[in-house]
Amino acid sequence: MGIDASFHTLGNTGLLTLHKVAFLCSRNCPASLVPKIRQWTIEQRSRDICVISGFHSRIEKQVLSFLLEGSKPVILALASGIKKRSSPSCSRRWLTGAC
Repeated sequence: MGIDASFHTLGNTGLLTLHKVAFLCSRNCPASLVPKIRQWTIEQRSRDICVISGFHSRIEKQVLSFLLEGSKPVILALASGIKKRSSPSCSRRWLTGAC
């Protein structure tokens, strides 16, 4: 299965064929949910699941940071497209297909 030319990608496009779970969180997430979100993130790291998200909100960024501590693949689905410069912690992982 090829990737549609209208998609702009960077990294391992084979990740798009994996079973994925999307994570979306409002900027207005109640603080009381943070421990539950952290637990959910730990569970995803321990399972064979690829998480996809834009990782824009504060909580989504925390989830990304936690996920990157593990070895499971993560897909960044950026609404504004791929930036010319990404954060150093993610640049290496994009090139290896782990981000």
